[in-house]
Amino acid sequence: MNLSDSQTGGAVPRRVSAMEAVFGHLRSAIERGEYAVGDKLPSEAELCRTLEVSRPVLREALRA
Repeated sequence: MNLSDSQTGGAVPRRVSAMEAVFGHLRSAIERGEYAVGDKLPSEAELCRTLEVSRPVLREALRA
Protein backbone atom coordinates (compact mmCIF):
# COMPACT_ATOMS: atom_id res chain seq x y z
CA MET A 1 0.00 0.00 0.00
CA ASN A 2 1.23 3.48 -0.86
CA LEU A 3 1.31 5.70 2.22
CA SER A 4 -0.04 8.63 0.22
CA ASP A 5 -3.25 6.61 -0.21
CA SER A 6 -3.71 6.23 3.54
CA GLN A 7 -6.61 7.99 5.21
CA THR A 8 -4.32 9.05 8.05
CA GLY A 9 -1.77 10.50 5.66
CA GLY A 10 -1.73 14.25 5.69
CA ALA A 11 0.64 17.10 5.92
CA VAL A 12 3.81 16.02 7.66
CA PRO A 13 4.80 18.50 10.37
CA ARG A 14 7.92 20.43 9.43
CA ARG A 15 10.91 19.77 11.66
CA VAL A 16 12.45 22.84 13.23
CA SER A 17 16.20 23.03 13.74
CA ALA A 18 17.61 23.93 17.15
CA MET A 19 18.78 27.26 15.73
CA GLU A 20 15.30 28.08 14.42
CA ALA A 21 13.76 27.17 17.78
CA VAL A 22 16.20 29.40 19.68
CA PHE A 23 15.70 32.23 17.18
CA GLY A 24 11.91 31.94 17.55
CA HIS A 25 12.13 31.87 21.33
CA LEU A 26 14.34 34.97 21.51
CA ARG A 27 12.24 36.84 18.97
CA SER A 28 9.05 36.04 20.87
CA ALA A 29 10.63 37.11 24.17
CA ILE A 30 11.61 40.45 22.63
CA GLU A 31 8.14 40.93 21.12
CA ARG A 32 6.50 40.13 24.48
CA GLY A 33 8.67 42.76 26.15
CA GLU A 34 10.78 40.40 28.24
CA TYR A 35 13.79 42.28 26.85
CA ALA A 36 13.27 46.00 26.39
CA VAL A 37 14.96 48.05 23.70
CA GLY A 38 18.50 48.74 24.87
CA ASP A 39 18.53 45.93 27.43
CA LYS A 40 21.39 43.49 27.33
CA LEU A 41 20.58 39.85 26.78
CA PRO A 42 21.76 37.36 29.39
CA SER A 43 25.26 35.95 28.85
CA GLU A 44 25.83 33.21 26.28
CA ALA A 45 26.50 30.73 29.06
CA GLU A 46 23.24 31.60 30.82
CA LEU A 47 21.19 31.43 27.61
CA CYS A 48 22.78 28.09 26.70
CA ARG A 49 21.87 26.69 30.11
CA THR A 50 18.34 28.10 30.03
CA LEU A 51 17.60 27.01 26.46
CA GLU A 52 19.60 23.77 26.73
CA VAL A 53 21.55 24.33 23.52
CA SER A 54 25.23 24.54 22.60
CA ARG A 55 27.08 27.80 22.10
CA PRO A 56 27.39 27.33 18.31
CA VAL A 57 23.60 26.88 18.06
CA LEU A 58 23.00 29.99 20.18
CA ARG A 59 25.52 32.05 18.21
CA GLU A 60 23.94 31.03 14.91
CA ALA A 61 20.51 32.08 16.21
CA LEU A 62 21.86 35.41 17.43
CA ARG A 63 23.44 36.08 14.03
CA ALA A 64 20.11 35.34 12.35
